Amino acid sequence: MAEIRAAGGKAEFVQADLTDAASARELAGRAVSFTGSIDILVNNAGIYPFQSTVETAEELFDAVHNLNVKVPFFLTAELAPAMLERGHGSIINLSHDRCAQRPARSRRLRLQ
Repeated sequence: MAEIRAAGGKAEFVQADLTDAASARELAGRAVSFTGSIDILVNNAGIYPFQSTVETAEELFDAVHNLNVKVPFFLTAELAPAMLERGHGSIINLSHDRCAQRPARSRRLRLQ
């Protein structure tokens, strides 16, 4: 952030607990309050614990879904309308290729 500020730009760190739509809206509002507008949204937060479907508890499933799907959706929903109104802006959704890899400890279930 110091380098951005030294170059004349604006930079603020906004800590957030991204667990649901309300937290996404709160983050968007706080970010806009610092800068006045958001030109670029980078959805980069995500988790992917490696457990089998059988081992995954509902609470873990909900946490993964909320952070990886729900929060980026509502951040975009909150910030995109102003980008459209201004006629510019970018939304970048990042993922990690590890999510597509099968973990070494996984096992196949044989159905008989």
